Amino acid sequence: MNKKHIRQDTLAAWNRISNKEEIEHAMYTRLFRLEIWQKANIIGITYSKESEWNTNVLINQAWQENKIITIPRTDFAYSTMQFYHYQHGDSLESRG
Repeated sequence: MNKKHIRQDTLAAWNRISNKEEIEHAMYTRLFRLEIWQKANIIGITYSKESEWNTNVLINQAWQENKIITIPRTDFAYSTMQFYHYQHGDSLESRG
């Protein structure tokens, strides 16, 4: 099974879950209590699409804690990913 199929299967399983918000809230709560989160100054994270786990909560919490957010831009031609500083109000471009 390749990466694309694993992603599709994972998203399909996530979409079948009825209590997503409850699960997300529990994950956020646990993450924010971790020492690694509390000590981090820079957070590298993907910006979620509508059917994915909502990362906006993480991004907003990081900003409230004065952390720097970086999000990736993928170059599919070279199979590389470069992270860029993301600030409130920045526009995002969709590729691929």
